[in-house]
Amino acid sequence: MNARMVLIILGITVLAGLGLAQPSQAPEQVNAYPARLSDRAQIELLLDEMRAASENPAKIQVLQKRFQAAPVFAAPKAEESRTAQFSNSASASPEIFIDGESAVVEFPNGERLALKRHHQQWRFENGELPRQTTRGQKATSHLPASSNTQLATNNSQLATRNSQPATPTFSAGQTFIPTPISREHGITRLTRNVTQANLDRSLFGAPEKTASYYFARYGGSAPFVTATYIQLVTDPAWNRILYGSLGRWIKSYEDVQGSSAVAVDAEGRVFVGETGRNRVLALQLRPQEEDTRLEYRFEISGIAHPADLATDDNGTPLDISDDFLYVADPVQNEVLKYALQSGGAILTATFEGFDAPTAVLAGKWNGANTDFIYVIDQTGRRLQLLEDEGASLTLLREIKGYPGQYFSAVKTDHFGNIYLVDNINSQLTKYTAGLELLDAEGGKETFDGLANLDIGFGKIIVEGEGTYWAGFDQLFTLERWAGHSGAQRRTLGTAIRSAVFQTDEDVSEIRANFTLTDFAEVRVQILDERDQLVAELPAEWLTSGAKTRIWNRRSQAGEQVPPGMYRYEIAAKSPYRDETVTLAAQLYLPLYYWQDCGSDVKADDGFRVQGTPVKWGDTPSQTALEHPEAVI
Repeated sequence: MNARMVLIILGITVLAGLGLAQPSQAPEQVNAYPARLSDRAQIELLLDEMRAASENPAKIQVLQKRFQAAPVFAAPKAEESRTAQFSNSASASPEIFIDGESAVVEFPNGERLALKRHHQQWRFENGELPRQTTRGQKATSHLPASSNTQLATNNSQLATRNSQPATPTFSAGQTFIPTPISREHGITRLTRNVTQANLDRSLFGAPEKTASYYFARYGGSAPFVTATYIQLVTDPAWNRILYGSLGRWIKSYEDVQGSSAVAVDAEGRVFVGETGRNRVLALQLRPQEEDTRLEYRFEISGIAHPADLATDDNGTPLDISDDFLYVADPVQNEVLKYALQSGGAILTATFEGFDAPTAVLAGKWNGANTDFIYVIDQTGRRLQLLEDEGASLTLLREIKGYPGQYFSAVKTDHFGNIYLVDNINSQLTKYTAGLELLDAEGGKETFDGLANLDIGFGKIIVEGEGTYWAGFDQLFTLERWAGHSGAQRRTLGTAIRSAVFQTDEDVSEIRANFTLTDFAEVRVQILDERDQLVAELPAEWLTSGAKTRIWNRRSQAGEQVPPGMYRYEIAAKSPYRDETVTLAAQLYLPLYYWQDCGSDVKADDGFRVQGTPVKWGDTPSQTALEHPEAVI
């Protein structure tokens, strides 16, 4: 099989364009980008997660459970003791001080939170969950026009005290960006017809599950980058595992019967569920070698029906000594948990109470596993979010399907976002780690019998800097293997969804409410009718989910801005690539009603244009201008 056709077959890995003349390129050179966050970005994301929980009591339990996943650090205090105050205004942003493995967050009200680094993660040592009050009423905005920066351009105005028209919502960006399997060969979809025409073979009997492993080393001397991208696909119809390295080779592992599941960990260990032998087979990849192959390591026997597998790094992705493996067994209505060792596995827990569990997943945060697990059961009609407490599971949240749905797969990305596949409706839905809806795409016009998906992870070694385990921005879907369907690619994008604007009663504060479909660095700018910058909120890393950004209607100099048209821009930068999605709304701001006409401070009296101020009390109603034409 020639290398160019391997490129097509393994377009799964989305690294199109790699050929034999260029056997090793950095992932970025072939349009695959790993997530990589600075220490400050990670801490900002933790603070935003705390802020989101304080605004939504339903999220607090999930947040507390996640912090308890690192037992060496204290969990945040209960909701009733929350005192630290968050604000989205620039003046109230907390200060972050980082010193090696420690960090301190200082809030404007004097509260302090201490943090320590734990492997790839930052964790709070102590502190209280922050709280942000909510107030205000809806304000109208303008409908978006189609452009890279979506801009609102109708004639609606912000709602005033006496008028509250319906508030339009608008969006920008894409959560799932369609990406060709191979740009070089013009292939947008890998199908049986494609492989038949190019290889004179069907390639698969019935591809069912898929997993991938990436390895890249960045050195200071030639070769500056060595990289390997290996994709594995189960083919139970032909009792084999098909796997290959992009642009180099493709092989099959034949000694399997009923390959029902596949999972890969950070060390290249490949776990395969075999329903024909009632076992889990442990194999080994050596991706740093030029011509690796799957080698037998050990097996876990006595499992009635290993329908799905999930590896768990126990929060330490680069240390395999404490890893676990979850196995979903729908025949016994159980989820089994094994402690992995170099030459075998020990059963540590048997979780009962499920109804035909067919899929299992270990949750993530910044590339490392948490104590959350996700299980699909009830014959594909329920997704549960549970906390693994060692000997038992605690239910935190669940999603129940309706008749005519069948959940066939659940996966996670680097940040812990959840991707759920509805096989019957060929629907792909994205949720936060706490199962808050973010976005969806699908239908029979988009997918044909969507069954499974894979989001690639890999080990990245930067000489002189360190080793990282990271997720990539690529998603691969498996469909019904037929003449016009089989496999598709998506790039994970950032989108701003359902943005609306609200104001307080006096139109002295503008609140932007929107849904962010991925983690992103968000910046807010306000410009006037002459396209001049009026105000800017500092860039800040935010988690996915419902977000609020507040502008206090003051300029960068601290002065209240006068009535008029303004453009409110929300820019979200991808956590994978140097790409930004910008949403802009054209807003009309009326006069700020509570204007202290008798003040001597310009910041409190921005609209006085003539007359002599008169003040006979401390409230706005006890001020006026003597010149009658100047009194509003």
